[in-house]
Amino acid sequence: MTATTSALIMGVGPEQGLGAALCKRFAREDIQIFVCGRTTEKVEHVAELINATGAQAQPITADVTRSGQRMPRDFRPRSTDDQLSVLSRYPLST
Repeated sequence: MTATTSALIMGVGPEQGLGAALCKRFAREDIQIFVCGRTTEKVEHVAELINATGAQAQPITADVTRSGQRMPRDFRPRSTDDQLSVLSRYPLST
């Protein structure tokens, strides 16, 4: 099995926002996307749009602006050979 690339994009909000645009852009490069944001409905919607194109996206609900916030247990790359190569956090200010 070859290693795949994963991207964790944090702070994703509405479909037309910068975080969602980054998710869609990386997905076009066959990068597995972890769509992370505070609002479950928004991150699930962005992940559904990406998955509909044949790419792989997993929604994660988490508030990166809160101290002590942990990633959910279901945050898992496709395989143990995967590498998290891209990490992006939005919003830029808190």
